[in-house]
Amino acid sequence: MGVESRRQAVHLSGIIFVFLAQFIGSIITIYFFIIALVLLLWSAHIQIEERRSKSLIKRLEHRFREFAMRFERRNVMAPFTGAIWYFFSCGLTFLIFPLPVASAACMILSVGDAASTLVGKNVGRKKVIGKKTFEGFLAFFLTSVVAAWLFIPFQLAIIGSLTGAVAELLFGMEVLEHLAGKGIVNDNLAVPILSAIAIFFSIPL
Repeated sequence: MGVESRRQAVHLSGIIFVFLAQFIGSIITIYFFIIALVLLLWSAHIQIEERRSKSLIKRLEHRFREFAMRFERRNVMAPFTGAIWYFFSCGLTFLIFPLPVASAACMILSVGDAASTLVGKNVGRKKVIGKKTFEGFLAFFLTSVVAAWLFIPFQLAIIGSLTGAVAELLFGMEVLEHLAGKGIVNDNLAVPILSAIAIFFSIPL
């Protein structure tokens, strides 16, 4: 049955009310019409609000995606992979470890990774593993020590930062790069988790 056929069927359903009126009287029939009218008006209102909400959500999502794409590499197969791993790993780190340890580990990832990328790409000369440079490694370590020190003792900051810097460096290996490209592993997951483990088990008893 097509849309127009169904619409006409709705009109014809009024015949039922007409026949019912012969047995139940005009007043009760009016109530039936009023109830049907109220239900239809309410349904129409809900439909309009749903469309408006969907339209608003769609616009917000589109604007957020446009904004986020400004920070993503061009022509990537799966956009936001790094960001997804970042938020997942930090959330997992805060779930598993005490607050100071998790805070330090996520700072190691955030500050160290940014510093190593900027320094490695701009002034990096001495290649260590793959595309990873000694300058980038050093920038990761030094900046993350300072960042982690805000939340944990200095010696623990050194241990966590060194662990994170080594983990980041190892992702220059071809096998890990290949797995990261397939989304199986990611340095944004490895760095905070390994850093947090190193910090946690180095805490004096």
